[in-house]
Amino acid sequence: MSVTAIRYVPDDLPHAHLYVDDLEDIYEIFKSAFAAKYPDSAATVVFSTDDFRFDSVDDLLDHGGSAKKFRMEVRDSRYLSSWISFHSFLEPSVHFGGLSQDESWALYGRIKAVFENRQYTLKNALFALPRWLTWPVYFAYFIFVPALLHLYPKPLFVIPAISLGAAVGVLVYWPNRVSFIRSRDRWKSRVEFRTGLYRDVLMIVLGGVLGQIIGYLARRFLK
Repeated sequence: MSVTAIRYVPDDLPHAHLYVDDLEDIYEIFKSAFAAKYPDSAATVVFSTDDFRFDSVDDLLDHGGSAKKFRMEVRDSRYLSSWISFHSFLEPSVHFGGLSQDESWALYGRIKAVFENRQYTLKNALFALPRWLTWPVYFAYFIFVPALLHLYPKPLFVIPAISLGAAVGVLVYWPNRVSFIRSRDRWKSRVEFRTGLYRDVLMIVLGGVLGQIIGYLARRFLK
């Protein structure tokens, strides 16, 4: 009689920004796995967003742009399918269909390596921290920082506190993305990236400043 621990294959992937050539690499990984196990099957791929469906990489390139919610599904003639999915700021996920646990583990490592090559390093580092550490820090920030700002409503305290909260907020909610261009052309998407970043930072900072102003006015006139 023996006891063996079951190691389930993870379904989460690193936060990342992928490009079309990364999707091609992932497709080849899935395709080779299906071909090795089912030599008589032919793999096909379908890409989809909230609003569009694409049947080839050329369709993605012709369409252009990018997507925060995205799904790439690889199917074979036996109606078995595996896929990766992007869910905006949540972790991307992967599913292995028709493959054994050992085969899935091997594929997971290869697909994860593609994501790690394009990962958001700071965001993944933040989410890798243990919950017992992050939750007390978040709790302390939202409880004690407002109290300190109430006692010391000086720019010396207000600006760093709001800036820290804004930076963490942008980091946490910065979305994963798939750009429908090749990575060598990614300079073309930098304007989109910077515009989105500046907009998000500005909105968070303005929200914090307005919150402080409203709180100050409430304390002053509603005594």
